[in-house]
Amino acid sequence: MDRTPPDGRRVAPRARVLPLTIGIREALHLVAARTSFASLALMPAMVCAQTFGPGVVAPIDLNGGTGQVLGSTTITAPTSTHAVRVRSGGTLTVDTQAPPLPGAISFTSVTGNTLFADGAVILVPAGVNLFTTGGNAAIANGSGSRIDITGGQFNITGVGDAVVAINGGLINVANATINSTATAGATISNAHGFIAEAGGRVVATQINQINTAASNAVALGASGANSRVENALAPVIAMSGTGSLGIYVHDGGQVFTPANTLITMTGTNSVGVSADNTTVAAGTLGSGLRVDFTNPSTAQASGTGAVAMNGGVLTLDSFQVTGVGAGAGVWSRPGTTITLTGSSNLTMAATTNPTFYVLSTANLATVDGPIGSSFAVVAGLPIAGLKSQGAIFSTGTTVNVSSPNGRGGYAEINTGTATLDITNNTITTTGTGGVGLFAGDNGVITGRDSRITTRDGAAALELFNFTSPASIDLTNSQVTATGTRTIGLYSANRTTNLVNQATLTGGTMTSDYVAILGNGPLDVTVDGGALVSSPNWLMYAQTTATPFAQPSIVQLFADNATLNGAAGANAAATANITLQNASH
Repeated sequence: MDRTPPDGRRVAPRARVLPLTIGIREALHLVAARTSFASLALMPAMVCAQTFGPGVVAPIDLNGGTGQVLGSTTITAPTSTHAVRVRSGGTLTVDTQAPPLPGAISFTSVTGNTLFADGAVILVPAGVNLFTTGGNAAIANGSGSRIDITGGQFNITGVGDAVVAINGGLINVANATINSTATAGATISNAHGFIAEAGGRVVATQINQINTAASNAVALGASGANSRVENALAPVIAMSGTGSLGIYVHDGGQVFTPANTLITMTGTNSVGVSADNTTVAAGTLGSGLRVDFTNPSTAQASGTGAVAMNGGVLTLDSFQVTGVGAGAGVWSRPGTTITLTGSSNLTMAATTNPTFYVLSTANLATVDGPIGSSFAVVAGLPIAGLKSQGAIFSTGTTVNVSSPNGRGGYAEINTGTATLDITNNTITTTGTGGVGLFAGDNGVITGRDSRITTRDGAAALELFNFTSPASIDLTNSQVTATGTRTIGLYSANRTTNLVNQATLTGGTMTSDYVAILGNGPLDVTVDGGALVSSPNWLMYAQTTATPFAQPSIVQLFADNATLNGAAGANAAATANITLQNASH
């Protein structure tokens, strides 16, 4: 059929339109493909985590990014090289359970650090073995740096430290054991346990034990404002090095311990707690902290339970000091304060003078393990349970001193005032030459509701001074001196123009020998119903063969008091008694 239009133009045949039969699934694939290709150029390149191990591998220096150390990996770093260092915000996971060969992971360094988070994060979820002969085993340096370790052995055979959080770094460590077997000499004094430095923080939980052996090793230490060691479970702390330091806080650093923490010290002239220019508030160190000095220390200086120095303030609850090597229970240095609460128990049995150590470097730890701390030693007699050259406030404390020439309580300082204030204390001395309470130059002892007993010693109470006054003031207390030559109150006043003072208000003072014996000027006031008694001499004024600067004038003022015994004086000495208000 001719389909030519009337106008004579020929028209091409119309194209046939077929129906679209593509399915929904194919359409979606097409869209996805177009989208993928269109956006491919806009996507960043994918970064894969680096993996290390298994087997023996080279030291790791992860500069940013992420990484993983696989199970059964060993790294031994050459001298001065860090075994593992992560920096620039990187994150490294050390996983003993990671395939293909799960198993123990060990890192070893010489003078470099073993595990070093330097502005980065290291995660150890299932244990690691760290060895070093001179570096720090684990160190987090800088704000934002963090190491989390669950399970592990920290083995230090040189002068590095086990755990160091410094410059704002954080280390969380749990279920770990610290073994520091270094026996460095007195001039090398690192090999510490847990150290927080310059705002660093260490949080320790479920610690199995901390063992140290180096001279002046610190088990738990914090130096600098906002530096903290938090120990959430009482570990076994065993220290065998000479001059070991259990807890050392410095320049505002803080260490927190749970109740009933035990520090055992077999090294001589060691110290349990040191507060150096730091205030340790009540409850910071858990109640019942015990320091045990097991070495008899016959040739070396003896141990000190706790010391405050350089303006330090220290509060302890139910503090315990035990062992044959204990020479000082608590020792407050000039300008410091120690407060004992609860039911503290201080037992002194040493035969040599006590000692303590003062940090002489700026820090306890540094980023470089071999560059660490050093300490200056301070020692001095007497052996004493409560030794005050500053201020001690003791409530509910029991003091037992069996050491020769030991003092239950002692207060003396060349300049300023040394204060000892006791409430409900029980103080007993049994050693030859022992004294219950001793006040020397500028020493001020006050007490109430306490019991002071000296058996076969020098005196229950003693005032002994050369240049400055000394005084003892007791209220409602029992003072007992037993033994053929033990004096109740003895005063040796060598000053040129001062009078020693003793006051007994209420309570009793008894002696088998002489109740009151004075050399040099002494005023004694007995009032408030007090009883002073001796089957021999109530009071005796004595002038010795070597004359004192002043004549011996002993005056007893009794007001509503009971006095038993004879009174007398030798040549050139005077004894006066004044009785008032039914005194007899």
